Amino acid sequence: MNITMKIKYLSILPVVAVFVLSGFSFANAQSDVFTQNLYYGLQNNSQVTQLQEFLTSQNLYSGPITGNFYFLTLGAVKAFQTQQGITPAAGYFGPVTMAAANKLADAEVSASNNEAITETGTSTPSITPPPASSTGQSELAALTQELALLEQQLQAQQSSTQALQQIAQNTTPPVETVPTPTPTQPHGSTLMPTVSIMVNGSANSITIPYGSTATISWSSTNANSCNVSPMGWSGASGNQSTGSLTTSQTYSISCTGTGGSTSASLTVSVSAAPVPTTLGSIQLTGANDGTNQFYTGIEDNNLTVKLFDENGNPITTASATISTDDPNPSGIGFGNYANDEFETNGTNGSTFTITNPAFHNGYIFGYEPQTTGKHTITVSALGSTRSITITSQTPPPPPQPTVSLIPPQSGYIGNPQTSAVVASLACQYPNSNGV
Repeated sequence: MNITMKIKYLSILPVVAVFVLSGFSFANAQSDVFTQNLYYGLQNNSQVTQLQEFLTSQNLYSGPITGNFYFLTLGAVKAFQTQQGITPAAGYFGPVTMAAANKLADAEVSASNNEAITETGTSTPSITPPPASSTGQSELAALTQELALLEQQLQAQQSSTQALQQIAQNTTPPVETVPTPTPTQPHGSTLMPTVSIMVNGSANSITIPYGSTATISWSSTNANSCNVSPMGWSGASGNQSTGSLTTSQTYSISCTGTGGSTSASLTVSVSAAPVPTTLGSIQLTGANDGTNQFYTGIEDNNLTVKLFDENGNPITTASATISTDDPNPSGIGFGNYANDEFETNGTNGSTFTITNPAFHNGYIFGYEPQTTGKHTITVSALGSTRSITITSQTPPPPPQPTVSLIPPQSGYIGNPQTSAVVASLACQYPNSNGV
């Protein structure tokens, strides 16, 4: 309620006091229907029941007749006050509103009585209002209390109106922001550095698929230098890619500042390598520098075998069956290409399980052919088969020693027997000087 409204209500108090002290009462008129001030919150009140019936007759109230003064009745009273030009239209049914309502109600009752006299020749019994209070001071106090309640209701209505106007303007009431105090550094002390390290935006360790990458990011405060191991990255903040990972890796960051040092770490776990289900290719490299030339009776005849999946990646775990059409092979073996040692011995058509992680270097298949001619070596793995043809032949004879005659030199006896001895020595020791 503004200052003008307060002055207005305060100015009528002496007038009200005069009427009350002189014995006047708003309920003295015998024909008045309403004799009690009504307001929000009243329950099971007979005057509220009459008010609801009256407002219904004025087409201002459409709710149930309950005798309870709540929002429907409050809204109807506000509408009646607006209709009658009563301000403020706060919904409080006080003396001014009551007088306007009694005037209309009395007119309706008078018209009804006149109609009754016309139709029946008799009038309806008059309604005797309740006796007025004999104590003027008590009525004045009650009226003052009612005016104070009205003022509270008006203030509440003004607050609601302001809120509705704020919503209608689609604005948000300003919120007072309280500045966050900046922590002060104690005299003579330094702040410890802080650090955080994340992987793919998470502060927790994660697991990524085999062969995929992750992004390591870090930040720090109060730090002069930071280092991320084992990669050797540096800087107070930054982000780096791990590159393709096939094994789990822990990344640790250490930061140093004038207040000391601190560290943090997290682990990027790598899931197991997918087991290939399809063989993409089998690479066979012939023996003896690719000539595919094998020799009978020689054990060291090796054929390099490499298996690859459908994406071209070396297969490190698989079962491979190796066979040959040589009718009588011997010395079949299967081993690591890196150390040139057979790990498994078998027979023609044996199945070998590849489990050595060094398989990407290639495995060797070796056997000792017993017959000359062309033979086919076949490798089967993961439903695929590859073949290579080799030629087996008799090994060439070992190299023969050369014979050279040493010419006679000073000090030798020049006879045929001496010369034969020298030639014989040169044959046995072709790199000697014949001495």
